[in-house]
Amino acid sequence: MSQLLNTLEKKEWVRRSINPQNRRELHVELSEKAKTYLENMRKIELAIIEKYYSKLSLEEINTLTSIYTKLDQLIVDQNEGEG
Repeated sequence: MSQLLNTLEKKEWVRRSINPQNRRELHVELSEKAKTYLENMRKIELAIIEKYYSKLSLEEINTLTSIYTKLDQLIVDQNEGEG
C-alpha cells in the first residue's frame, strides 16, 4: 500500500498527512490535480451520454447494461482465476 501511495504522491494525485493527535494515523486525500482531473472526466462522460447514449432506446440501454454487467463479471472471474 505504501508503494502505491508513494507513486500517487510523486505524481501529485494524493496528499498524505499524519494526524498530530495520533501519529500512527495517516490521512490520505485527493490533490487538487486529481480533483480537477475527475471533474473533467465527469464532464466528458456527461457529454458522451448526452451526445450518444441519449439516442438509444430503453431496450437498447438495457441490452447495453446487460452486456457491461456480463463483461465486468467475466473480468472478475478471470482475475480470481489468476490470483
